Amino acid sequence: MFSNRLKKAISVFMTGAVLLSCSGCLNSGGGKKAVIEAADKLASNMISANAGKLIKGSTLDKDSTEADDLKSILDDGNASKNQKAFSNAVEDSMEYEIDERSCKINRNKASVDIIFTFPDYDEVLQDTYKNIDALTKALKKADTFEQPFTAEFEKVDGEWIPSNVATKEFLEFYAYKNAELKLELTAEMIRSFINRTLSGFWLAQENFYIDTNFIQYDFFFDSVVYDYVDLGLMLHFNLYKDGEIIYTSPDMHFGESTNMPCRVDADDLGLGFFDLFDTGLYSIELVMPDGESIDTFSVNVLMSDPFTNPGGGGSGSGSTMDGEWIYYVFVDEAFRQSVLEAGWIDYDDNGSLTGDYIYSDDVETMAFKIKVEGNFDKTLYYQYGYAKDENSIEDALQNPLYTDVSNRKSEAGENYYIFDYEPLEVKEGYYIFVVADDEDNMLMYGFCEVS
Repeated sequence: MFSNRLKKAISVFMTGAVLLSCSGCLNSGGGKKAVIEAADKLASNMISANAGKLIKGSTLDKDSTEADDLKSILDDGNASKNQKAFSNAVEDSMEYEIDERSCKINRNKASVDIIFTFPDYDEVLQDTYKNIDALTKALKKADTFEQPFTAEFEKVDGEWIPSNVATKEFLEFYAYKNAELKLELTAEMIRSFINRTLSGFWLAQENFYIDTNFIQYDFFFDSVVYDYVDLGLMLHFNLYKDGEIIYTSPDMHFGESTNMPCRVDADDLGLGFFDLFDTGLYSIELVMPDGESIDTFSVNVLMSDPFTNPGGGGSGSGSTMDGEWIYYVFVDEAFRQSVLEAGWIDYDDNGSLTGDYIYSDDVETMAFKIKVEGNFDKTLYYQYGYAKDENSIEDALQNPLYTDVSNRKSEAGENYYIFDYEPLEVKEGYYIFVVADDEDNMLMYGFCEVS
């Protein structure tokens, strides 16, 4: 009797236990599936980094400080193009797995671990890359690391809703959003970004200024420079006159704009604002922080009145040739050092040269001759223009009547160049000539008068 009762009790106990167990399994099993599905949706939204979806699909109050913090981190509106590309590359490489065995359900609360796999971006960012494409390619080949996150849920109206979105642990997931990118930017790269069609000296004509109280070179770059604004690279420029630095600019943040104006006013050089720049060859050099030159562009500055001595003590060579600073001026000092003698000549030997720089109105050929050192042998380019009076000099420079090439001649131990012009119609007034080298650098200019 005892044995039968024991067997019956055990049978009832086992049956109840099994039923209770089965009942629990059925209950928790159905709940577990729903939790896993909710966790899967959450993980997908976390990787997509969409603050709106994360907030809307959670118990988080959209007007709370935590919601604002989440939106601030995930809002790419203020991120650079490079930072966005980096974040997208990290997110594209992410994977996740839900640890179903970690699922816990306690009435209306549940939790489950999500194991995210990241590319090891910290390791990748130890190196420096030439551009963002090289960096994102490195991310695709990078080693990985796992970052677990315990997702918590509350049951609301029969659905499992994430309840720990925007917590401190949750926000740590997005540490890559603040990663410091290390992109290489060399002088050679910046030089390649210069748009040479748009860049140039503002208001200069044919590579020279006339009567100017400023010099300004506008660098224009391709839009790719915006990708480098986060580097905080500070450039500056130097202004040279005849090969010597006379001004260094304050720092300029590279990448903030596709335009970088490099301007120097007369008062920047200690002159009066309305004072004019001296005649000479000026160069703007864009420079890296370490002093490496990026590129240099030159312009000639002229005075519109070459009929009177502009002063300044000559060319700086220690002596002044006959007529220098009166009816001709050297712009390039190196060229000046190669010249031994210069002046107008009676090319046709007909007596038409009646003064140092004055021809009679029956002149057939005007000609300016320079004697040079024996080691100077370059092809030179020259032009002539006509000015009725001082007010039309600029027009004469801009609209030449004649252009030609002059090569060095040697005769009786003398090396010389002749810049000659045979006008179709001789007019009273002034004939202005300009000499340049094959790199378009002005070397000298001058004038003769016909009366």
